[in-house]
Amino acid sequence: MVLEQEISQIKPVEIVKNSSLSAAKKAFDGFDKETQASFKQSARAGALKIFEAEPRIVEETKSLLSLSLQKDSKGENGDVRDLLIVREDILWELGISIKRKSYGT
Repeated sequence: MVLEQEISQIKPVEIVKNSSLSAAKKAFDGFDKETQASFKQSARAGALKIFEAEPRIVEETKSLLSLSLQKDSKGENGDVRDLLIVREDILWELGISIKRKSYGT
């Protein structure tokens, strides 16, 4: 995950392994290499923008940052965040909703 790579240059980070992560990886792996490269480039640009807006993500600390993808059922219940970024040392959490060509809106 690009976000993990960018954050890990600054602080410890973990990706929570769950069924949503497995589904996302399977979907990503189904694209050709050119499309994957485009997605990675977009993700890197997005990560840098997120860091600008939320400095607690890249704040130099020894605290572990957790990244997790939420299940779609959370959205069905009103929580539309796709990605959670959590710092437990300060009880801080950021949720991001990610859409690409969403026809649901």
